[in-house]
Amino acid sequence: MPIAVMDYTTYNMISLSAPEIRGLWKFALVPGLERVDENGNTYIDRSVAASGASCIMLQKSTKKEKAWEFMKWWTSTETQSRYAVEIESIIGTASRYPSANMEVMYLQPWSAEEARILNEQRYWAKGIPEVPGGYFTTRHMENAFKRVVNDVYDARETLLDYLDDINAELTNKRKEMGLTYNERFSKD
Repeated sequence: MPIAVMDYTTYNMISLSAPEIRGLWKFALVPGLERVDENGNTYIDRSVAASGASCIMLQKSTKKEKAWEFMKWWTSTETQSRYAVEIESIIGTASRYPSANMEVMYLQPWSAEEARILNEQRYWAKGIPEVPGGYFTTRHMENAFKRVVNDVYDARETLLDYLDDINAELTNKRKEMGLTYNERFSKD
């Protein structure tokens, strides 16, 4: 039985692009691990990494008031909802807009069951703290994966090689920003 752990935008895309399997599959909560809380109660931990996008205003902007007004307009429920409806009406359900505005998320045409699952899974979404140079970790983990799969390199050795590059970049960024760092990872 095939299973995929993907974000819900993939569900939207498959729903539109594979109508021949409509009704034969659905999305569900992410499989989890049984855990025991501090009171001895068991539960299923369905934690997933959260991601998102954001609006920013640069400190040196010469049009901060206009930028702020635009940001308030763009992120409002009314604008986001209208955008979501318009894009889906033109392109279809594959383009259902993953708004960070939760009101907009639930104004979209989800079935009652889909909305319930999305809401419950949202509880398990955990943000991953960013660190200076953290982009390097993601980039090099992907590079290592591709090198092992595509070029048939040894997985352990490849990860160790990339780990050196990752640690060097993290150390450099911490130094650059005047942050403390663990000396044992420093190459200097």
